[in-house]
Amino acid sequence: MPRKTKSSEPKENEIELDSKEQEDSDESLFIEVDYTDDEYEYRSERIALLTQAQIDYNNQWDELNGMTTQEYYDSNLRAANSFIAPKKNTEDTRIVTGTTEEKGVSLLSAILNYNLEPNIQAYDKLDFLADEVGSTMEDLIRKSRHIENYDDRRRLIYKELLDQGTCFVEETWVEPTHIEKKLKSVDWKTMDPRKITWTELVIDDEPRCETRLLRGDKVFLGNLREFEIDKQPFIFTVDIIPYEVAKSLYGGWARWKYVPKNVVRTPNTENSTYRHWTLTNVEKGFVEVIKYQNKLKNDFMISLSGVDMLPAKFPLSAVSPSGGFTISKGDIYAISQFFALSKSIPAKTKVDQEVLDEMLKLIVLKTRKSFKPPIANNTGRILSRKVMEAGQITNQIDPTKIQTIGDANGVNQAEFSAFQFIKNIVDQKSVSPAFTGDIAPGRQTATEILELKKQQMMKLGLAIYGIISLERQLAEKRLYNILEHWTQVQDKKLNEITGKIEDVYKMITVDTTLESTQKGKRIIQFTPNVGQYSPDQVAEEEKMLSEQMRVPVRKTYIHPDISKVKYFWHITINPTENDSSDMDRILFKQDVQDAMTLFGPQALNFPYLMKRFAVLSKQDPEKFFVPGATAQPTQAALGGGDQGGLGAQLNRGIGTSASPQISTPITQM
Repeated sequence: MPRKTKSSEPKENEIELDSKEQEDSDESLFIEVDYTDDEYEYRSERIALLTQAQIDYNNQWDELNGMTTQEYYDSNLRAANSFIAPKKNTEDTRIVTGTTEEKGVSLLSAILNYNLEPNIQAYDKLDFLADEVGSTMEDLIRKSRHIENYDDRRRLIYKELLDQGTCFVEETWVEPTHIEKKLKSVDWKTMDPRKITWTELVIDDEPRCETRLLRGDKVFLGNLREFEIDKQPFIFTVDIIPYEVAKSLYGGWARWKYVPKNVVRTPNTENSTYRHWTLTNVEKGFVEVIKYQNKLKNDFMISLSGVDMLPAKFPLSAVSPSGGFTISKGDIYAISQFFALSKSIPAKTKVDQEVLDEMLKLIVLKTRKSFKPPIANNTGRILSRKVMEAGQITNQIDPTKIQTIGDANGVNQAEFSAFQFIKNIVDQKSVSPAFTGDIAPGRQTATEILELKKQQMMKLGLAIYGIISLERQLAEKRLYNILEHWTQVQDKKLNEITGKIEDVYKMITVDTTLESTQKGKRIIQFTPNVGQYSPDQVAEEEKMLSEQMRVPVRKTYIHPDISKVKYFWHITINPTENDSSDMDRILFKQDVQDAMTLFGPQALNFPYLMKRFAVLSKQDPEKFFVPGATAQPTQAALGGGDQGGLGAQLNRGIGTSASPQISTPITQM
């Protein structure tokens, strides 16, 4: 195949290649992109902003202990994952304590045990609460996260946040595809490659909302002196992805033919132009993807290895239904209102961790010395190291002429105490041993352990708050993403009765909690014909669906134009533990007894308490108690209260289930 030339005119024995040949060749010929004058001007302004932001990130910052943002990110990454540095001297030991990593794992496990689902309240333009709208959006967000397997994603999101102190998560709408291959003819006996044929078909998968964790050192903020992400002048992200992956995402776009396979950066000269530009060095076979967002100007741009794929000033609102940045920012220990990045536990303890690791290496080294001490040989003979082995017999050697050099008594108590002292400093700056499950010296009661846990949670309040803040931002962006895409027409179908082609809208079924803590399902149907369903019709439909599905069902109809209604969304997150422990169950029983003593049995909601007791006992609330059985509470359970009154309360609570709830259709306001 002829080689490409960077000249605009073909030389002798060389020809220009078309775009198809360019894709199949080993190297790329840069083809001038057909930018307009406005696009050239917009491009030069944007490149100046990106270059300046990169320069700022490469500066040394006092807030980061004199490090650049890249050095700071890398140092946190090493500290959080117990990086084992290579040996500097032959006698060094490649070993670390891993204390910071284990504390991070313990904290991550504790946080993952919390339910951080959003609680949403919707207020209309008159500031009236639309309760049904808020609860419905909660269920839609829960369903969307189930579709994308968000529980698996949030583990890595939280780890990045705990490791770095700051993390960036992008909310996107994806329309994935896959290639389906069907064999047309094949002889499995001979398997002759020349006779095997198949057809290929690109299949569209179900579009979905998706969260994407961004690598922290690949997110560039327009102003590092501003903490709040919504006040940033612009944000851009940089990804380096394989050429074939980029082709699968952008291969159908008009300007894909201009994207080179190979980019060679050269130093800037007087003749340099912003027409041929990339931000980073790109390896052969990879593509640099830069996404630029400007909230103030409502601008968005995607550049592939320097090629702008969208027109100048493309609206950000087209890819961000909320109107803001698609990126959410989580922070743990904020440094200042006037600095964008935050600190993490590894950032706070990495110096102490290094000292602790060094002391461990010295302990190992001194222990080695006690087992195999250095020897002074005054025998006048060359001796092997084997003479010091147990049971070794060496003839004609005067043992008085073989002496140990220095102290070989091993590690003493003072050195162990110093090691423990440094470890305590790490504990004070991070997570206490009691929180991580380590047994403290002495006998401790359950109340003491619980109090230690409460104190530790107060100490980690900023970390918990940082995760809650991030989840609140993600929930808000997900809400607008759902309203933008799930309310659209999904398909067309023929109405056999009217003979007309009708629009088909999305219907979602989600597991949810109904009133009185009852588990059930909610079916949410988007339809423009909301007014055709009266409350009585909805109630009858719920009753029929409940009998068919054998679980309580609530049906909600929503007009697709709900996305155009200007609701004010108030989102809160109240962390509650998913799993229970024996201590939680004991404390629950104590709370019930205290409540009966103070307020009397008649004031308690026994159906709820029974289901809560079953959950804390790790049992199915629907199966734990016998439906219709008469409760026989003991005098101890009554706590001195009225047995008859409590028995009646329990008797009324057992086996009672709420009837299917009547759902009022949600209409456009």
